[in-house]
Formats: sequence, C-alpha cells, structure tokens
Amino acid sequence: MNILQQLQLDVGGYLGTLGQYQYVPITVVRPRDAGAATLIQTNINNALAGMLKKNGKGGIAAMVLMPSAGVPVDKVKGFLRIELTVRIIENPLVNEGAEGTHVPAEQLALDTLMYLHGWDAGRKHEFRGDESNAVRAANIVGKVAYDVTVYCYHGADNAQQVAVPVMTVGGGDITLTCAAASAEIWYTLDGSFPGPSNAEAVEYEAAFASVPGAVLRAAAYKGGNAPSDVLERILS
Repeated sequence: MNILQQLQLDVGGYLGTLGQYQYVPITVVRPRDAGAATLIQTNINNALAGMLKKNGKGGIAAMVLMPSAGVPVDKVKGFLRIELTVRIIENPLVNEGAEGTHVPAEQLALDTLMYLHGWDAGRKHEFRGDESNAVRAANIVGKVAYDVTVYCYHGADNAQQVAVPVMTVGGGDITLTCAAASAEIWYTLDGSFPGPSNAEAVEYEAAFASVPGAVLRAAAYKGGNAPSDVLERILS
C-alpha cells in the first residue's frame, strides 16, 4: 500500500474513534471506477438527507479526500509534503431536526482540526494545520460545508541515493570515482544523458583523455538504490 493511501485510511480510521464523530458517517473517498464513484456520492447524499444514519442520527457527513503531495522548500532533499483534506458537509434542515445530530459543521470542523493537528500517524507522520488556512468554507450549493486541511512530512527514504561521481584530472586524463562501492559510472561527452538507457553513454572502466570543450556528464548507478545526481563539467 502506498503512503498516500495509507495516510488517507489512517485519518479516516482515527476520526472514527472520536466522540465528535459518534453520529457522523465517514467516507474515505477512493473512486477507482465509475461504479465506486457513484456509490460514494449516493452514500453521502443519503447521509445528508437523513436516509443514511449513524447511531440513529443524520444530517451531516465527512469525507476524507484523496491526498496530494509536493516538495517542501524548507526541508532537505528526500522529503515530501503530503496534504490531506477532510470535507465536512451539513444539511441544516435535517441536522437541526428531530433526528439530526445538532452538531454544526463549523464546530465539527474546528474539533477535527484540533484533533488532527499534532497527531502522529506513525513513522513521524505528524499532521499540522496551516496557521491561517487550515479551516475554510467549501462552496457546495444548498449545504454548509468546510474543508479541514492538514499536512505532514514524509521522508522518502525507501531507496538510498548513490553518491555523485567525482572527477579528477591528471596528466590530461580524466578519472571518475564514486564513494559507493561497486557502483557503475556512466558518462557522456556530448552533453546527453549519462545512463545505460542512452546509446551514446559509455560505462566508465578506466581513465580517458580529456577532450577540451566537451561537456562531460556522469552519473553513478547501483542496484536497489536511486541513481546519483548528474555531475556536469566543461572540459578544458
């Protein structure tokens, strides 16, 4: 199971343990096909109409939407920022009626943020809410709706990256080395991509003569690891 799916399911499961969600059905939105998407929307509509109740009450529902990911500028390489939104939708006509929960969407949104902010889902996936925009109104006609958005950082450490090759020049020859033992080094002199997928690339075996003006590019590869960054030098 990938990390986006795991965190989405974890948040749905966690909310279901809270007393504030005693009467609130939670839908983890993962529409894999048209039939599943239709069923999800039908369940949500029925919950808002009071036809799908939880513990005898209805009129409000929560959806854990599919997460998104980005690269945070305030983290070192190898981290992702995963953002996840819980959408809370209330039908006031039902929710404030005799069989309604009488829990307004605004209050449930604030409670949701309070409990998710600072919650660690494991592996240091500690959720946070943005300071000024964690709770915002969602534009759903005829309903009172709020989006609660939180984020966590994920260290993408499942594949160690190979060290970048090092170039040294001696006696007019170019030598390439890599700190990773048994790593393969591939290089090009025409500025193209230095990897085994490129027919112009050469696997480094021994020192070679420098070609003044050539664009040397080199990268290191090792099975089970992410390829290195590309070393690029203009030879002189």
